[in-house]
Amino acid sequence: MKRDHYLMGLLIGTTVPCLTFALVWLLNSLLVLPSGEPWLDNQRLMLLAMLPNVALIRYYLVTLKADKTGRVLVAITALAILAVFVVPNLMK
Repeated sequence: MKRDHYLMGLLIGTTVPCLTFALVWLLNSLLVLPSGEPWLDNQRLMLLAMLPNVALIRYYLVTLKADKTGRVLVAITALAILAVFVVPNLMK
């Protein structure tokens, strides 16, 4: 598959945050406060999982000049961050 492709951006934009979330969630479960609560709540964990996407956006748009992949990464990251803030407020 070519490097500059919409499907590549979709694949990278969804798998990297999922893997990052799993890693951060595992680390968070090891760091428990004295009260028994985890150190970070799920909303903050999801936001931390989006950080690698920000670095990938810059890499694909600036370094590789892969506009299609970069655009999809921007869209997925923006939608995911928006969902982190909107979905919990809808459930209240």
